[in-house]
Amino acid sequence: MRDRTKIKVLFLTLSVLLLISELNAQNWINEDARWYHGLSSQLSSGYVQMEYAGDTLLNGAETGAVFKRTYHQYGWMGELDVTTGTSLIFRESDATLYLWNEALSIFDTLIQFGAAPGDTWRTTTDYDAAGEESMSTTVIDTGHIEINAASLPWMHVEYQFDYFDMTYTEQDTIVEGIGPLNHYVLPWEVVYLAGATGGLQCFESSNIGLYSRSGQGESCDAILTGTEELTTSEEHRSTIYPNPATDEIYFSNNGNRTVDRVTLFSLDGRHIAETVLQGRQSIAVRGLSKGIYVVAIIFEDGSTGRAMFVKQ
Repeated sequence: MRDRTKIKVLFLTLSVLLLISELNAQNWINEDARWYHGLSSQLSSGYVQMEYAGDTLLNGAETGAVFKRTYHQYGWMGELDVTTGTSLIFRESDATLYLWNEALSIFDTLIQFGAAPGDTWRTTTDYDAAGEESMSTTVIDTGHIEINAASLPWMHVEYQFDYFDMTYTEQDTIVEGIGPLNHYVLPWEVVYLAGATGGLQCFESSNIGLYSRSGQGESCDAILTGTEELTTSEEHRSTIYPNPATDEIYFSNNGNRTVDRVTLFSLDGRHIAETVLQGRQSIAVRGLSKGIYVVAIIFEDGSTGRAMFVKQ
């Protein structure tokens, strides 16, 4: 009788632990999630927005989640071009994210979120019937990162690409519920707009919240499209001009605040430079490459702001 009681207690304990694990796990496929990846090339910059667009039936039996991609691209004159890219179809099961390969009519393993160091999987990267080109993902290390008071598992991985009888390697960090941080969700992909590439800039969903690598704001849309306004208060509103700029940018505000120092970041979050203004209200940008930059501003009264400008 005691043995049967112990077995029941053990079974209930394991059930509770499994339930807690499932509750703590963050699903990647989320109907209200949005990803914003950098989009940069020699003559243009911008971002790629990816979001859930509905479900579809494949081969008359399997269900896949369709994600549409929209490209927001600023030309070297500052003009904005918005186009729709190829949609992607995913399926998620047992902590594994699968990508639909249309040519091969299969779901191929893309990310194993529960993998351990040393684990390896391979994904087909071309769309012909042969499926000869592929990418392997090997887990190097694992850990946890705190985002919005939630502890999310991460994996540091190495990608190995096989392309035209040549092999390339890249490294990345994949966060559960968010995905890769330094590459697109398809790491091998070269975006068809000017061959541009870029890492994750911003992510938001109802279960994780807002995660930004390129600035601060109330939403990803506000962070990536608020090119001039630094604060929402009319009393402390500031602007950068001219925008686009070629040689120098100036700061103007309604609150008579003085800018103490500014820090420049590229659109993919890389630190470019930090400048103490010492009473000046402008900085030289003529040495920067063409593209879009994020400016983090600290005023002498301790308040802060953020803006973006286009360098021609």
